[in-house]
Amino acid sequence: FITCTQCGPRYSILTGLPYDREQTAMVDFDMCETCLQEYSEPADKRFLSQTNSCPKCGVNLFFSTTTDLTEVLPGDSLENAVEKLKNGDIVAVKGLGGYLLLCDATNAATVEMLRKRKQRPTKPFAVLYPDVDVLAGDALLQKAETDLLESPVSPVVLLPLKKTLGSGLAVNVVAPGLHRLGAMLPYAPVLLLISKGVNRPLVATSANISGSPIIFRDETVTEMLGAIADYVLSNNREITMPQDDSVQTFSPQERIPILFRRSRGLAPSLRLPDINLPNESVFCAGADIKSAFAYAHQGQVYVSQFLGDMEHFDTQEHYRHVLNQFLSWFQVRPGLVVADQHPGYFSGKMAAEYAQASDVPIIYVQHHEAHFAAVLAENNLLQSREPVLGVVWDGTGYGRDGHIWGGEFFSWQEGQTERLSHWSYFPNLAGEKMAREPRLAALAVCGPDALLEHHFSAQEWTLYLKLRDVQPALKSSSMGRMFDAAAAVLGLISKNTYEGEAALLLESLASPDEPPYAGNYLMDNGQADTQLLFRRLLDDRRIGTEPAVCAGRWLRTLVEVVRQMAEHHGFKHIAFSGGVFQNALLLDLLSIHLKNHFKLYFHRQLSPNDECIAVGQLVVASTSNINEPVFGHSRSDQKY
Repeated sequence: FITCTQCGPRYSILTGLPYDREQTAMVDFDMCETCLQEYSEPADKRFLSQTNSCPKCGVNLFFSTTTDLTEVLPGDSLENAVEKLKNGDIVAVKGLGGYLLLCDATNAATVEMLRKRKQRPTKPFAVLYPDVDVLAGDALLQKAETDLLESPVSPVVLLPLKKTLGSGLAVNVVAPGLHRLGAMLPYAPVLLLISKGVNRPLVATSANISGSPIIFRDETVTEMLGAIADYVLSNNREITMPQDDSVQTFSPQERIPILFRRSRGLAPSLRLPDINLPNESVFCAGADIKSAFAYAHQGQVYVSQFLGDMEHFDTQEHYRHVLNQFLSWFQVRPGLVVADQHPGYFSGKMAAEYAQASDVPIIYVQHHEAHFAAVLAENNLLQSREPVLGVVWDGTGYGRDGHIWGGEFFSWQEGQTERLSHWSYFPNLAGEKMAREPRLAALAVCGPDALLEHHFSAQEWTLYLKLRDVQPALKSSSMGRMFDAAAAVLGLISKNTYEGEAALLLESLASPDEPPYAGNYLMDNGQADTQLLFRRLLDDRRIGTEPAVCAGRWLRTLVEVVRQMAEHHGFKHIAFSGGVFQNALLLDLLSIHLKNHFKLYFHRQLSPNDECIAVGQLVVASTSNINEPVFGHSRSDQKY
């Protein structure tokens, strides 16, 4: 529990600012004479080391069952944990930012049991390896990945798997249907000692029921983990700020860095040199899926760690807890509040609450314009004299016309942005259910094609055809749903068991060297032709083309459409944002086929998914003239 200034638990034990021992969870641990002397002596390397402690005066480990944490089991706690993991048990371990569930990743039966208890049927698990050598027996490692794994951030890194696995990893149950594995190395001493003791890969996943936030309070362990874990290895230092593990990867060929989740080791500080921040503090509430908020204060930008999806009450309370921590640190209420335009977002309601509490105005920013603003700011493009094409593709965003956007093309020129074009609309069939069932997305986009009928019972087929014939008033341009539809057309999936499953399966399947489907995809009205793209895919399947080839051609056609759009409007600079651009193969294809003709810009410090929305909202608040907004936001000065 003695930690360095780079990879220590500062953020996770903070109760106030500045970072002094009395404003951390270490305040309850009185230093012994030796530790106090080290802490007080300017010449000592542990001078003012706020977590300084030793076995005599420091944090204690204890090992127990999940039924009663106060009943400490006899024996050495670490040795007990190691022995139970070797025997096939599931152990909850208190890490830096919350509890992790660990089990033997080579034991298929144990991993299946964890999936059943955690209610996570197919979503891949992250795996903790004892060292790089063991990991190298399972995954293909390059220097960039190794450096990232061994960095102070020490994130989960997605790596391509070898055909033959040296560790005996039960890959079919750890990462079913995928060719990549999320791997990490021990980032805290307790994980190092456990991992070295077991000396085999361990599943290491957030301790929660899928969809809920990570568990970090000791008093909730028995209630929340009693039915999941068999044992608990905990300690008596409080976690004040919960954090999941950060997740990163690189595209396989072009080596473009991709951030999936910005959390432990990365949050909360962020450098944005391209914007002039308002004088007052600004709270930007972000979005509801892959949520994170931003707070600007005294010229600094802070972005919360990944907070999860706001459809769950527990996650909403998690959001409130983290926000209240921020407000207590800075001891100031915001002078301006910014939120997404979606009228039903929890984050928007939270923003309205804080606007009321602070008696300040609130700005509402369109979802995809926030995406675009974030990637412009990250790449220092807000002052660009050259026009920039913004390609913003994701799953869902409330559009200015009342429809669901998600396949958008924007322009940034002379300090102004506009929605230039989009993928042509298709029906939003069965409401939010379409986001969970790729078969519905395929039916919405393609219509009643015989290639889709096998996804439905006869009764369902009749019902959904009638629903589609009614032509729902709500339309969608969502590229996320288009990925779902393509996966269903190729027979990969009917219903998602986790968000993004269809897109992951499509990426894993696709052959990367295929040509695009021929044709001009820009319609007379300037929109990209969704229906033509899917007619090409269906025709290819009808003649018996292998699904891997079809998937490769479909992805390559998306790149071709970006090229056609950029050339048609005369752009030389293209910026990309939205969750779709977490697809490593798509990023490779964009770079390979466009980089010689265009300057391409991707997110660098932020995830392209909705975690970047709050930063985009801050950019809008910082760059817009209220009367003549450069991003078409709306403002309300009403008191809530």
